[in-house]
Amino acid sequence: MPVLRAVTDIDAPPRLVAGILRDMDAVAEGLARLGHTARAPSRMLVAGDEVAFRARLWAGIRLPLRTRVTAVSADGMVSELVRMPVGPLRALEHRITLRPSGDGTTMVDELSWRGLLGAADPVVRRFGAQAQQARAAVLRARIETVCRPPNRVVVGTALVRDGRVLAAQRAEPASHAGWWELPGGSV
Repeated sequence: MPVLRAVTDIDAPPRLVAGILRDMDAVAEGLARLGHTARAPSRMLVAGDEVAFRARLWAGIRLPLRTRVTAVSADGMVSELVRMPVGPLRALEHRITLRPSGDGTTMVDELSWRGLLGAADPVVRRFGAQAQQARAAVLRARIETVCRPPNRVVVGTALVRDGRVLAAQRAEPASHAGWWELPGGSV
């Protein structure tokens, strides 16, 4: 099977990149930039989820296909073609591998397929390369938003058991003394 490979360096740790890769909104945004649509049963992709795509070809013609996420981890994600009722693809595997590199992550985005025209299929090559570029652009934009200095990552939790909630009464600062809060804080 031919392989279309794109390597992208991303200025963020692999776990953050892996989390954004699982976000269906990020997937849909990348594809929407190319005129395609995608939907899945949940916002955060997990192994077993099926993603339905409608690829825009030309003159308003849309080609449906469905893939299944077969593996998800902090090291990347793999999906495979479930079915394509019509069109050039007989098999498709999309594999994203994440590797730590310096202060960031190297993302290897690979598309392999078996189709009517094999490696020479210009349609699959063009759409695959465009999708890889759009995915990298969306990842970089989302990571820039998350990591922008004015933004803080704040963690909180609500522990509820038997109808009771764990909360703490603040002692400091004086302006907030006596107020109640859930456990958590800035990272």
